[in-house]
Amino acid sequence: MATSTTKAPNRKRSVSAAVAVTVALLLASGIAYRIAADYLGRSTNGEPIPSDALERLPLVIGPWRGQTVPIDEWVFKATDADAVLNRTYRNERSGQVAGLYIAYGVRARDLTPHRPPVCYRGNGFVIERDDPLKIALADKSPLPCTIYEFTRAGRGGPQAVTVLNYYVIDGQYAADVSLLRSRAWRGQGGVRYVAQVQITSSAGPYLDWRSAEETVRAFAGEAGPPIGALFPGAPGVAATQPTTAPPAGE
Repeated sequence: MATSTTKAPNRKRSVSAAVAVTVALLLASGIAYRIAADYLGRSTNGEPIPSDALERLPLVIGPWRGQTVPIDEWVFKATDADAVLNRTYRNERSGQVAGLYIAYGVRARDLTPHRPPVCYRGNGFVIERDDPLKIALADKSPLPCTIYEFTRAGRGGPQAVTVLNYYVIDGQYAADVSLLRSRAWRGQGGVRYVAQVQITSSAGPYLDWRSAEETVRAFAGEAGPPIGALFPGAPGVAATQPTTAPPAGE
């Protein structure tokens, strides 16, 4: 009995300590969110661009031939972006097909919630993979990014998609929004602009993840420099290919 009476207070103290730590973490995360939201919501010396500025990205990038996919007006408004580009690119040599989505804006607080884990999960997908990594661009510079794999049940079998996602924040590449949060904590000045780049490939009903990842990596490596050239201060090289695709067969 003596042993039980001495352990009980110890257990109570352990539980109390655990609760205190949990509460502290919750409070800290709430404070962190409020600080970051306040920082990202400040008025900034933003660098807006015309709504069609992203169209300067060539439709032909190396072996990749692109086609613009129009976005409905209500979808564009829901992105909270100032400019949006939505295209598909097909590799004329390998037959690989990649989707490209770019959103640019000066209101970082509005853009940051539109992240793959949030948007895909909100549409019924389950996240299977979430890996931050770096890939080499065509100009040999490193590109930090995150690769996601998502699945969703469908009538014809599971739907699967691989997403390579990264950000350009005031000319600096970032694999996720942690750069924004770290700048908020350090109290650095307002954000001039944020651009989000998503490159997607379907893994198909047989969940061919390897081929899907090879596709997004290959396109990201080739298209990275001309995409970077679209944004102020970002590392990038404008592509020399024509801005409109030549007729098929040429």
